[in-house]
Amino acid sequence: MYAFHAETGTIIWKFRTKGAIKYGVAIDEGGGRVVFGSMDGGIYVLRIQTKTLEQVFQARFGIYSTPVIICNRVLMGSLDKKVYCFHLFLRKKEWAFETSGRIFANPAVDKESLFIGSNDGRLYELDIATGAVLSRLQFTERRVNKTQIAHDSNGERLSYVPAHTCKLYRMREP
Repeated sequence: MYAFHAETGTIIWKFRTKGAIKYGVAIDEGGGRVVFGSMDGGIYVLRIQTKTLEQVFQARFGIYSTPVIICNRVLMGSLDKKVYCFHLFLRKKEWAFETSGRIFANPAVDKESLFIGSNDGRLYELDIATGAVLSRLQFTERRVNKTQIAHDSNGERLSYVPAHTCKLYRMREP
């Protein structure tokens, strides 16, 4: 992990994990933290200004998913087939939800719902606070891309679900 100066491009600090960092980071701007996953199974929380390691949450296998931070919670999937929710301030795991397939997809958030795809071919809608399944849709192929959420002029949720087979599904909330 590298932190660069925005104007000069010079390296401010480096942080090494025991595995590769395959995907993106989430920034907790209010708390001055950066959160990212590593193929060593660690979900790292660092202070941006000081590179101080605040917390490492551990998954069983590597992390290929970019985290999302919402309401002081870190949400992300793992190759151990689980979706994790960690509380930034309490520094503890709030819940974990197990799917039937590894998770490469990035989570998407809309209101109190988390949407994430799994290699089991399902798109899951989970309650952010509890991890309970609100809905699940079965597709014919694995879900590896991030679902995008939008709202129409009436405020109804539209979900755009990219497929591994070069298709894009659009779903309207019933």
